[in-house]
Amino acid sequence: MKTRTLVLVLFLSLSCVLAWAQTNAPAAKPVEQDLDISSDSFYFDGITNQMVYLGHVFVTYDVKDKLTCERLTVDLPADRGNPTNIVAETNVVVELLESNGKTDHVTANKAVYFYQRLNPVTNMVNNLTNVIYAVTNETVTFTGGDPMPKLWSSNGSSSGYMLADPLIFHVIERKFETPGHVEMHYRQISSPGKTNNSPFGL
Repeated sequence: MKTRTLVLVLFLSLSCVLAWAQTNAPAAKPVEQDLDISSDSFYFDGITNQMVYLGHVFVTYDVKDKLTCERLTVDLPADRGNPTNIVAETNVVVELLESNGKTDHVTANKAVYFYQRLNPVTNMVNNLTNVIYAVTNETVTFTGGDPMPKLWSSNGSSSGYMLADPLIFHVIERKFETPGHVEMHYRQISSPGKTNNSPFGL
């Protein structure tokens, strides 16, 4: 399945900054991005608008972002807008390749994508109403227990990992945070003749 809806559905769209608008202006030419999904089985419930992928779920988005898990559940809203709830469960692995070459690798037992449209602004133009929504809350929350969710990052000159539960990724700002206990480990790879490298360059 390679549809615009699914691209927006799956939180592998972490590589995009999302801003949604409903307007009467001509639509800009869409950017083509591939989404590939494979799983052992799949079903769609037309009454609840729920898609479920089961067994060896593997998703690749725009070549550089990947998700694997054992169960992926997507709740589609009736208006065909952006889903507000997506759950990946069991052996969750997410790989994100940043434009600067940095790689983020997250493992967890469960990942929950949350999307909320807030702050509608209404403008009257030629008796037509344009409603523009600002996306102010779009996150992926990784949880685990034992083992704890783990974020591993590498940028070529340093690498490290962080253990935290929950581990929260803010999609728009592309940043991680945790409100609770955290454990971190960094490894700096020093070049010959170069000193005073910061371990916080991840």
